[in-house]
This record gives sequence, C-alpha cells and structure tokens, in this order.
Amino acid sequence: TEAATSRRPQQQQQQPRVATAGCDNRIRFWTRSSATGSWEEETTPLGHGASHTDWVRDVAWAPPIVPGVDVVASCSEDGTVIVWTHKDGGGDADGTNGTWEPTLLNNFGEPVWRLSW
Repeated sequence: TEAATSRRPQQQQQQPRVATAGCDNRIRFWTRSSATGSWEEETTPLGHGASHTDWVRDVAWAPPIVPGVDVVASCSEDGTVIVWTHKDGGGDADGTNGTWEPTLLNNFGEPVWRLSW
C-alpha cells in the first residue's frame, strides 16, 4: 500500500513519472505507458547502501536543476531521510535506465512524516 506520491516535474519529451512511498519500507517509481495510459512500475534498480527500515511516509521530487539527473527525497518512521539520485543512462527515451543511488541525508532519531524541497 502506498502512503504518499510525488510527481516528477515535466520536462520536454519525457514520459510522466511518479514516486510512491509505502508501508513495506520501500519507494517505487512508476511511468505512465504511452500505449495503454496505465501506470507501470519501473524496473530501474535501486542502489544498495542506505535504505529505510520502517514505513516510508513521504516522497518529494526535486525541481530539475541538472539536465538528465532526477533527485527524489524520502522520509520514514525510522527517522531517516534518504536522497535518491538517478542519472539518465542515455538509452531509454523515458529515462528509466540507470540506477537510483541512495544517500542518507540524516537520521533524526524520531519519525519523519513530511518533506519538501
């Protein structure tokens, strides 16, 4: 079950994408199919390293600053805020290739419910 969603700011010639937070301690990325119009979970791998150990309560897509780089932050009941960075690999037009690399921003020691850029 997803707890929160954040939509990527639309850039030229990109498929709409969203990030969702869930009670399974994970974030997921979704792309809207141009063929069917339905939302499909991306197969883009999540990097290893930082991860949440409790419900992810919010996700927020950063405004685009660097072309070809997406940045999403997530926060959790475990008190952590993780910043996920994805660099387009240049292969797929919708930018779903490459890996989402996590970086622990901070562990606040108390549940973090909301975040924004």
